[in-house]
Amino acid sequence: MRWIALLLAALAAYVYVDRNGTPLAARERANPVVVVLGDGSCDRTPFISEQARELLERAVRGAAPEAGTVLADVVHSNALGSMTFSFHRDFTPPPDVARMIDRRIDAALAAQAEAALADAGDAFSRPHTGCVTDLLGGFLAVARAIEPYARRPRLLLVASNMMNYTPDADFIRNQLSEEFLSRLLTELQERGLIPPLQGVEVVVVGAGVDPKLRLTKEQQQGLRSFWEQYFRLAGARVVAWQPRATEVRLLR
Repeated sequence: MRWIALLLAALAAYVYVDRNGTPLAARERANPVVVVLGDGSCDRTPFISEQARELLERAVRGAAPEAGTVLADVVHSNALGSMTFSFHRDFTPPPDVARMIDRRIDAALAAQAEAALADAGDAFSRPHTGCVTDLLGGFLAVARAIEPYARRPRLLLVASNMMNYTPDADFIRNQLSEEFLSRLLTELQERGLIPPLQGVEVVVVGAGVDPKLRLTKEQQQGLRSFWEQYFRLAGARVVAWQPRATEVRLLR
């Protein structure tokens, strides 16, 4: 039996080596943190819901191989008080990663991704509570959720028409006028309601893409300009502003 004990000890100490006998270290992973935000208001369209699901699937498949973290939730009324990011997955390499080659680590992380996607169906299913879209509160909730990950790369993916619709910031009633948007930015700064999103990269999908809105070219430009300025004040950067998720390159 002694030889069996010796064999087990040797296997426990085994590491993969290259042709020169140098131990192979598993490659470093980027460990990104990806937040996916969907629109949970009553006026959301099937198209926007589809884009949110597409973004979430791509976020999971992109973050898992890099041992990342994915959070997801929907925005509607009182976002800061109601968003808990119940979809939260940390993709972690196996505990014996030091003795594993990359393809085994990749396989383990891929299995975690598939398990996460199997549970992702409820990520955006929280019922709406009125026809309110509190995007401004939602981004404050995002800042709170990612605060523990300040040292990791962070990416925010938003599937929404980006029309904030709350009593104090009604994009629809004010018709995205330049005066209204400029005043709103100033008020948000003065009230301390610009979220701390330093270093976060932002991808927006579906902004203004809603036939019911019938936005003019000027309104479309005003909408984009407002949010780009808003995120710039937050310390973040809008890296993509596209109608569809498939037109955005994410992570890989």
